[in-house]
Amino acid sequence: KGYKSQRFLIQQAIATLVQRLGPLGVWLFDRGFDNWEFFAFLRDLKLKFLVRVNSNRIVKLPDGRSMSMGKLSRSLPAQARFVWGRKRKGRGYVIEVSWAEFSIAQNGQKLWLIVARGFGRHPLLLVTNRPVDQELCAVKLARSYLKRWGVEEAGRLVKQAFDLENLRVLSWAGLVKLVWLAMWA
Repeated sequence: KGYKSQRFLIQQAIATLVQRLGPLGVWLFDRGFDNWEFFAFLRDLKLKFLVRVNSNRIVKLPDGRSMSMGKLSRSLPAQARFVWGRKRKGRGYVIEVSWAEFSIAQNGQKLWLIVARGFGRHPLLLVTNRPVDQELCAVKLARSYLKRWGVEEAGRLVKQAFDLENLRVLSWAGLVKLVWLAMWA
């Protein structure tokens, strides 16, 4: 009965966690959180964040020009490289990383784009509010996001094994209980 919206519930859960744990660490989010209002919400909580974004988002560059994330990502040369994972025969993927500063057109919030290329047809586009001014920072953030995918794989396994895709819950507590029950089963 008291359901407002999915975004409201998620923001309420995040605010509760920050209230209890503090604003420590870097919070990682998938493409479903690519929203300038959500970025402002995280800024207001004083959280450091890393969000995977869509290529069609329009941003403003420091020189005043506007362009899409996709076009910006294609214009950036590789600035760092690292090896990720292991392919067959023990070789990993060589990931090329680049980054650039931009701001959100709607509210002027200053952010950084990190682009990771080398393991798929399309680059991985990540947005952070942590200043990216050196290779180590960009590589560390890209690695952090790639590690986050391991959590997605575990969640997908639980959802598929127990056919949870067809069940809907209306609260964060309901989701937690559903996943715990599935894992215990």
